Amino acid sequence: MFKKKTIIVTLIIVILANFLPLNVCLANNTQPDSTVNTVAATDTNDMFYSGMGEPIGFLERESWFGNLIKTLQGIFDYITGAITMVLRIPFVGFATWTEKLISGTLQAVSDGESPSPVTIEDIVFNRVPIFDVNVFRFDMAGGQSINSNSIVYLLRQNVAEWYVAIRNLVLVILLVILVYLGLRMAITSIAEEKAKYKQMLVDWFVSFVIVLFLHFFIILVLRLNDTLIITLGKLVNANNSSIASFYTQMREQAHSVSFNTGWLATFVYLALVITLAKYIWKYANRLLSMYILIIFTPVVAVSYALDKIKDNRSQALGKWMKEIAYTVLIQSVHALIYVVFMVRNNRKYTI
Repeated sequence: MFKKKTIIVTLIIVILANFLPLNVCLANNTQPDSTVNTVAATDTNDMFYSGMGEPIGFLERESWFGNLIKTLQGIFDYITGAITMVLRIPFVGFATWTEKLISGTLQAVSDGESPSPVTIEDIVFNRVPIFDVNVFRFDMAGGQSINSNSIVYLLRQNVAEWYVAIRNLVLVILLVILVYLGLRMAITSIAEEKAKYKQMLVDWFVSFVIVLFLHFFIILVLRLNDTLIITLGKLVNANNSSIASFYTQMREQAHSVSFNTGWLATFVYLALVITLAKYIWKYANRLLSMYILIIFTPVVAVSYALDKIKDNRSQALGKWMKEIAYTVLIQSVHALIYVVFMVRNNRKYTI
């Protein structure tokens, strides 16, 4: 019974202590390091009003009870942190291992040209060669020069070979269609039939032009994306807002003995690594989608003529152009979001 009363009384005292004014602030209108504002007057004639003094600074003096509470809180924080560190270290180790595995894999497929460690910033700002979707360049990828034996070069070479092969096949098909239309126009004697075949001949010519020049649309979108990425990257470099230091600081603070600092940094570090893995997956899908869209570009030209014959509308070509633009320019959107949050909040990250 006595113990219960003692505990209750102790809790009441602690609760009431939280409402006590523990901090005393002294205004100083002369020097920031003075504790008392003194006025020396040796003669009453010298006493005159010259206006209110403008405060220069404030000094904060804590009571001994406030210092005691903070000291006890710090001791409790470090004791609980040391006890729970055994539970925290496996999470930190798993996140560190995952980060190194991702960086090592990307370096291997990029022939050692990828940054280490790889961060979300490197992916978004096109610094990882394997994720550079500009297949029309065989000299550089991700801002790095590539050689003819690299995986990136071989992938781009295969895409180019398949594109040329499918384009030649489509040109043969268009040639066959042209011969067919010519024969039908020569045989038919009905005016309506001739008008229909003339319109089909016009659509055939448009398809032929699309086959020859549609890849310029892809190059234009890629150049636009590269320009936006370079411009936004300059903003990040100018403001020194790299996230690499953020990874390092969270990783280091995750090993802190402090319970609050250690666990919070651990959760943030895990979130960063998981987000990095998600971006790796999304940009790998983006790369594969871009390869497929480029390889089958000539087929879209043939579908244009078929759509025009069917309902006089080119749905396939419009969808293809939207898909190309979205797949390429989504990287610029990610970079813009990164710049908005990272440059605006440029500071040293500590927990």
